[in-house]
Formats: sequence, structure tokens, C-alpha cells
Amino acid sequence: VVTPHKLAGRYKVAAIDVSDSDFTSNLYAEITHDLGSADVVVQVYDTTTEETVLCCVERKDKSGSASTSKITCRFAAAPANDLRVLIMGVHGGAEALTPAYA
Repeated sequence: VVTPHKLAGRYKVAAIDVSDSDFTSNLYAEITHDLGSADVVVQVYDTTTEETVLCCVERKDKSGSASTSKITCRFAAAPANDLRVLIMGVHGGAEALTPAYA
């Protein structure tokens, strides 16, 4: 049975403050989502313009180790505005599909 509580536990939201001195020098943000899976969908957007921001999303901690509880968003340059990160966990029940290559 899917309850609102179970459903809410599959979604996480994080804020990236671009004025943080650690962020502007390192150009990455490590986010602990604790969803227990690398099967996550991540979207990042600018909180001022509400435009989607492209960045490299790694299912790893900031040191590069694979993780089922953290993601790291890496940027080519510091964004102009603060960002919001939406993380959705895809736990069990998802149908595995086989792609066609020809």
C-alpha cells in the first residue's frame, strides 16, 4: 500500500547557496539524500530564473566513491543564482527495459 508518508520518503529537495565560499572555490555540491539506491532522478534549477541548470550529476560522494545515499553535482562555472536540487528515488517495482541498438 502506498501511503503519503512512504511517497514523501522517495523525494528530497536541497538548496545550493552559490555565495558559499566552499562552493565557489570547489564548484561542486555533495548532497546526502539517504534514499538507499543509486537509482535516482535528479533535476537542478535556478531559483531566480526557474531555468533548468545543466551539471554533471554523479551517484558518488565528493571523493568519487560510489554511493547509494549521496550525489555530487559538479559545475563548469559557478552559477549566478542559488539552485534547487530535486531528487527522486526509484525503488523496486520499476520495470527493467531492454534497449534496441539497431
